Amino acid sequence: MLRLRWLLWYALSWVPVGALYALMIYMSTTPRSVAGAAVGGLQSVFIAALLGLPVWSITRRLAERPRPYATLVVIHMGLALLYGVTWSGLIWLSIALAAPTGVVEEYVRNALGWQVVTGIFVYGMLTGVTHAITVGKRLRAEREAVAQADALRARAELSALRSQMNPHFLFNTLHSISAVVRTDPAAAELALEKLAVLLRRLLDVNRLGADHVALGDEWEIVRDQLALEQLRFGDRLRVETAVESDALDCAIPVFTLQPLVENAIKHGVSAQTRRCTVKVSARVQGDVLAIDVSDDGPGADGKAALNAQGLGIRAVRERLLARYGDRSGMRVETSPGQGFRVRVTLPAEPARPVITGDSRVAVAT
Repeated sequence: MLRLRWLLWYALSWVPVGALYALMIYMSTTPRSVAGAAVGGLQSVFIAALLGLPVWSITRRLAERPRPYATLVVIHMGLALLYGVTWSGLIWLSIALAAPTGVVEEYVRNALGWQVVTGIFVYGMLTGVTHAITVGKRLRAEREAVAQADALRARAELSALRSQMNPHFLFNTLHSISAVVRTDPAAAELALEKLAVLLRRLLDVNRLGADHVALGDEWEIVRDQLALEQLRFGDRLRVETAVESDALDCAIPVFTLQPLVENAIKHGVSAQTRRCTVKVSARVQGDVLAIDVSDDGPGADGKAALNAQGLGIRAVRERLLARYGDRSGMRVETSPGQGFRVRVTLPAEPARPVITGDSRVAVAT
């Protein structure tokens, strides 16, 4: 239905051009009846409109992605000349097949060159309208994607802050610290310092409102979180890390790694009494940053896990899709008794540091 409506509007937009052509034919040096001029104008414009359909399609495809202006100019100059020559040639052919020889000679002598120039002008008008409409749609889609990413970022930040600062988390952490105050005062003091640093970093990220941070900055938050969790769980939690130095300089959407580690703690360590190993790795492979977080906990049914993932992992997936589209990916691997693994891939883009007061974060360049 929409396609039919578009074709109707497209055909109607050529009616004024057809009327102008009919008037020009009627006023030409060769006498023509009104009906003959109308038929000639309709014939010429019908050919132009048919040739305009592939022009519309090609222009739309070229405008769907940002391209260098020089490239667009060269491509459209060649296509404009091709359009003008093709239109003029088809009009000549239609006249040669249906009109007397004198009309064909007059067309070649008086109108052929003008017709080519007119074709180039018509191509420019058609391309300009198509390009403007397509770019407008693309920009609106990009603005909507940015708005969606901002909303998801804000929701993820609030979720992470609530998760880390809720009374349950604070109670468990402080209870673990109080348990070692008498036996190991130095360890308790260090744990309190880490808790203060963790909360301050989380608040700083929220206050600065950065869309992206360096993986290294979020890794510091995660490292402090894991240290506090180890104090809480003791020997039940074992942490293995393989975070390469070049990966630390890459930009990631804020709160990408932290929810993945939190998920491993919640569903891997907390869900069982035996020892659980949480593995965190990050590396750059060509132009792709790959982040893996896994645990050897109880795992879950694969389909059920995909449908029951909490806000953290779901928000990460949605934000990656909104920001990078098909240039990013998230793969979840789990089965009963086989643990849980999440692999995130996204473009490896550098981050630049920003100093604000006594806080340091890094944002995407």
